Amino acid sequence: MRIIIVGGGRTGYHLVKHIPRSVIIEKNPDKFERLNSLVGVKAVLGDGADEKVLLSAGLEDADAVIIVTADDQINYTVASIAKKYGVRNIIARMENPDNETRFSSLNLSAILCPTTVVAEYIKELIHPGAEKEFFIKKILVPIVSPDTMAKAFEEALQLSLKTDAQLILVGNKKEYVGEERKVLSLLDLPASIEIEEGDLTEAVEKHAKGADLIVVDPEEMNYFEKILKKSIIKRLLERFDTPILVSRHFKPYTRILLLADSSKALSVSFKIARLFGEIFRSQIDIMVLEGSEEIENARQGLRDEGIVHDFKVENISFEGNVNIETVKLVKSGDYDLTILPWGSPTLLKDDLGDSIVHNAPKSILVVKG
Repeated sequence: MRIIIVGGGRTGYHLVKHIPRSVIIEKNPDKFERLNSLVGVKAVLGDGADEKVLLSAGLEDADAVIIVTADDQINYTVASIAKKYGVRNIIARMENPDNETRFSSLNLSAILCPTTVVAEYIKELIHPGAEKEFFIKKILVPIVSPDTMAKAFEEALQLSLKTDAQLILVGNKKEYVGEERKVLSLLDLPASIEIEEGDLTEAVEKHAKGADLIVVDPEEMNYFEKILKKSIIKRLLERFDTPILVSRHFKPYTRILLLADSSKALSVSFKIARLFGEIFRSQIDIMVLEGSEEIENARQGLRDEGIVHDFKVENISFEGNVNIETVKLVKSGDYDLTILPWGSPTLLKDDLGDSIVHNAPKSILVVKG
């Protein structure tokens, strides 16, 4: 879905960070530079009330326009132009309630006052039918510091927006979650922030019991490993079956590499691939580490799901050593996400899996094998 946001103030800034594939228009050069520095964000410098600027931002192909400047006249003008070009979903901010009749005459999708709760409408635009049941219902994000949790929070937030999963932020200092608390409030997402005194590792393990997914930043992973003197991934997987996402970016997963073997990770790995393929319309490339009838049945099932839910499934053929070829594919950076079976007798010899987790350029999702 292509969404144009007009207005790069506080509201627009947070929205563009957390709405995939959106474009933001801002006329203030300083605000524009701040927006343009965000990874994965397309910013346009110009007046959003200028028809040419809107067209340059992709108005003719837009599925939605969200207008959040503090000027009612600008917002009304932008909404009128968007209406002229047949944009189906138009949301406009309105500062002065006296202008309600004027805005209502445009028959917009929604008119928002600053005190209006807008999250549910925005979430519906991002993922129509979000009321659908998904098996990921709780996502745990450890908080070591504001800097180290940035990627993990962003990626977990994308998944929460798509699946309506509850975010559980766990840390031992409440001042670390100021911005995250604001974003969660703005988007009205199901979330809890758990501030635990004492050992952070024990706090994470306490809350991991009820989580369906754990999301960690690579720097946070290093922090835990310095304390534990061992791999935090190994420690968690020794105690829980919960998949662990090592987060390195927050863009939607365009391409996913699924490493498949006959371990007990098989079922969960394909289940996750199917979910992400559906909600992100990802292309899923399957690399079979060892052949079996069970894997072939899983591959065929995923291909069938792809036809129904409009995502592509391909098989990867290779010659040579499976470990070497796996490392090449992961290191290529061609995949936004790699789904990795942990404890695979085929793959994880000599701690190769641990090396992949620590050195991959993109996100890695580890599933217990």
